Amino acid sequence: MIRRALKSSHPRMGALDVCPFIPVRGVTQKECVAISATFGRRLAKELGVPVYLYGAAATKDFRTTLPQIRAGEYEGLKDKLIQPKWEPDFGSREFVPRWGATVTGVRKFLIAYNVNLLSTKEQAHR
Repeated sequence: MIRRALKSSHPRMGALDVCPFIPVRGVTQKECVAISATFGRRLAKELGVPVYLYGAAATKDFRTTLPQIRAGEYEGLKDKLIQPKWEPDFGSREFVPRWGATVTGVRKFLIAYNVNLLSTKEQAHR
């Protein structure tokens, strides 16, 4: 049984939305780019998942940030995959409902956190 993805408040494209590689210590950005490409190629080959490269590993200027690649999210992925501009870096253009797509690449170290606000979306953005 395939369940439909639920609309989320956080942008996402698939079960494993993003798998970043981060040069922290003893590894270079160039090495992480190679590792992310190896990972993406293997994920696509073994599981049939469409994979996009981003950040320092991006192969196209319009695919350097997650928001650029995630635009349309999971719900728009089936239509996005058939557009020549959005052919995955690895894997086929076939939509895999149980998985979606994955983004991998190289970025700087990131510390993120969530804050709950009792406000409107507009107030929160301000």
